[in-house]
Amino acid sequence: ISSVQTVDRDGDGDPDSLDTRRETSAGLFIERAVVDYRPIESLRLRLGQMRIPFTIQNQSPNFALMFPDRSGPNQFFLSGTDLGGLVTYEHERFQVSGGIYNGTGSNDTAKAVKWTRRAEELGADGCLVVTPYYNKPTQQGLVSYFSEIAESTRLPIVLYSVPGRCGMEIAPETAAILYDKFPNIVGIKEAGGNVDRVTRIRATCGPEFLIQSGDDGLTLPFLAAGAIGVISVVSNIAPELMIGLVRAWDEGRNEDARSIHARVFELAAAMFIESSPVPVKKALSLAGRMEPTVRSPLVPISDASAKYVEDVLALQRL
Repeated sequence: ISSVQTVDRDGDGDPDSLDTRRETSAGLFIERAVVDYRPIESLRLRLGQMRIPFTIQNQSPNFALMFPDRSGPNQFFLSGTDLGGLVTYEHERFQVSGGIYNGTGSNDTAKAVKWTRRAEELGADGCLVVTPYYNKPTQQGLVSYFSEIAESTRLPIVLYSVPGRCGMEIAPETAAILYDKFPNIVGIKEAGGNVDRVTRIRATCGPEFLIQSGDDGLTLPFLAAGAIGVISVVSNIAPELMIGLVRAWDEGRNEDARSIHARVFELAAAMFIESSPVPVKKALSLAGRMEPTVRSPLVPISDASAKYVEDVLALQRL
């Protein structure tokens, strides 16, 4: 290779509009990122066969992630890549009254505002906005960041606290400030791995704030502490299981909920044996639903981890 150049063919900064141009002695080669819609279509068909209604609850309603709550799976959360293609595809294919939510967070507030406005223009029903990564703002900085985004759109916003990826979390008091100030900030995806935080957020933000687990393996204890559902990775391979867990808890079938939780816990461990979404893509590829392709700096799953994922799926008969 004599030269490598990345070109944004649409000028929008989205990863899926980037071409990698490699010029060699043999000529010019262009690599173009392409979204594989097959796993989304497979999930749509499975949910259709289950005949579960899609409904909206309260004022709220990376590849699709399903949010099953007490009324069934009612939202789909998409990564920010190929924003236009995915939003258009989902609205054409899914009948989801709860909506299609796009991830529009960034560590650059101006970029997050831009992506959020674009999501609204393209027809998204809401946004999942992660805390800024790498630059680790103070809590006052988070108030400023989320305020600018909330002011830029009429879409419902779900805050996303994931300290394992961003190095900091949204304090319950910060969530309460934002919830009180902006009617379109409706809830939080809590992925800190700490049940105490769910209790504190519920106490601080009140009964109507939508707390959603961001950790599949902790869904049951999060529900017990006051969460209403889960934004789930495991749902991509076992939607029936996650729906069954939330419904069992809601209906007071505690033993059933604990039994399903044990299965979900094992699947969640497999889905995070390496950096997500590498394992879940491997799981979907084993089911014939997609290719296990990932983008740099992620790399294909190791042989040992792939064997572990395959063994867990076999044990769960998936």
